[in-house]
Amino acid sequence: HDLEPSATEKFRLGCCYVTAMGICGLILVAIASNLNVVAENCGSDFVNAGTVFIGRGLGAVIGTLVSAKLYATFPGNETIASALFIVVLMLIAIPSCHSLRTLHFYFFMCGLGTAITDTGCQIMTRKIFTTDAGPWLGANTIAFGLSGAIVPLVEMTTDDLYVQYLILAALSLASVVSLWLG
Repeated sequence: HDLEPSATEKFRLGCCYVTAMGICGLILVAIASNLNVVAENCGSDFVNAGTVFIGRGLGAVIGTLVSAKLYATFPGNETIASALFIVVLMLIAIPSCHSLRTLHFYFFMCGLGTAITDTGCQIMTRKIFTTDAGPWLGANTIAFGLSGAIVPLVEMTTDDLYVQYLILAALSLASVVSLWLG
């Protein structure tokens, strides 16, 4: 809508963007943390499966490049939520992956989704808060950096890779829902 958001709406949206940025940081740590187990599922080892990060990087570059057009064409919150939903699907799929080629695709999609989310959170934070965006942009960056600490906490609760990834997917899905509702 074209109406100026209220202070409460701005705060709520700011919190949604901070949370979404946190999910981006969480995903980065999560996909690296258990790569040895995921690689074994694919009949490979950690060293040979490390090339999946090239796929993730390529997805991140493409995601960043297409973001300007996406956010100029589609509503920002829905675009962020859609990109994060792609990541949720990848989190659900990764533990059952048995093909290194497919794993490359999943990591590519994680890179694409997190880059579109990251860029969108910065764009939308700036759009919503205008000249007061500085502290919120800083909070986005802090959330990205600190959220990775959640991954080891989840890993300490269970050794089951599927359960770990379902917990991370649920956290990510909560962020998607908050953006769709926002």
